[in-house]
Amino acid sequence: MKNRRTSEALSRPLRFNSDKWEALPACIQTPLHSCNISAIGPSDTNDSPENSCVTLRVQAERRGLRSEGVNACSRYGDVCTPPFSILTRPGSLTVLLNDDHELAKEHDSNAKHRIYFGREGESPLQEYEDTVASTTIEELEEGQRYCVQVAYTLHGKLVEPCSCIQCEVIPASEHVNRTPMIVGLLVGIVVLAIIILAFSYPLFFHH
Repeated sequence: MKNRRTSEALSRPLRFNSDKWEALPACIQTPLHSCNISAIGPSDTNDSPENSCVTLRVQAERRGLRSEGVNACSRYGDVCTPPFSILTRPGSLTVLLNDDHELAKEHDSNAKHRIYFGREGESPLQEYEDTVASTTIEELEEGQRYCVQVAYTLHGKLVEPCSCIQCEVIPASEHVNRTPMIVGLLVGIVVLAIIILAFSYPLFFHH
């Protein structure tokens, strides 16, 4: 059992300007790749919902050696993490966002979505824009795989945890090959011209 790889999650509440990290009891020494952080909530039941949001980091431990902490992501949308989906078309990608979320109800246009974007393999993804609505990214390479990550911002400040990264391939355009159609049309015109000349030739010399 000593050789088994385990991990634990550390949290830092958004509402505190502190460098102090605290272990989450439900996520200490777990062999799983995920853990439930739904028990985290505002210290005051009348507090704003975003005060339950925390920055999460994960550390792995094996044979007594502990890795550096890395930022964790959330697979599911909630008050702290936006749900989103991706719609791809030839040459473009649309990040579909929900503008009717808890932070928007509480803070109106001061609550936005921050989109991170890049090709698969790029690390980290680049900050693309802050927006309140779904966004389309144009002029993308067909056949290339692109990735998106989304987070909420409040008054320009990042709300964590961010979403987990989603990646999609940009489909190729369905180009219609018109060459056979054009060749067929030209052949038809030539054949029709030959037939007309064939019938016109005897009549011309008869007169």
